[in-house]
Amino acid sequence: MTQSEGTKGRASTLVESVAMFILQQGSAEDAVSLVERAAVHRERTAKDSFLRDFTDPAKGFYDRDMYVFVLDDNGTYLEFGGNPTKVGTRV
Repeated sequence: MTQSEGTKGRASTLVESVAMFILQQGSAEDAVSLVERAAVHRERTAKDSFLRDFTDPAKGFYDRDMYVFVLDDNGTYLEFGGNPTKVGTRV
């Protein structure tokens, strides 16, 4: 399996999981759309740029009570949309 196929598989699982969240401001459909945009962006963007983009308000990876974050294999936040102070901390 290629890295791209693995990323698509993980994104699909995440989209299914996000669809079950109950949000206070955004809808489940909004959250799914946010995750899908992040997955497409990852496929088209180099890793370093991809990670930086999550904290850039112009890129749209956080909205109201919805945000995208990236974890490493140890559960450490590599990027956290809307809250860059979380970067480097663990779940």
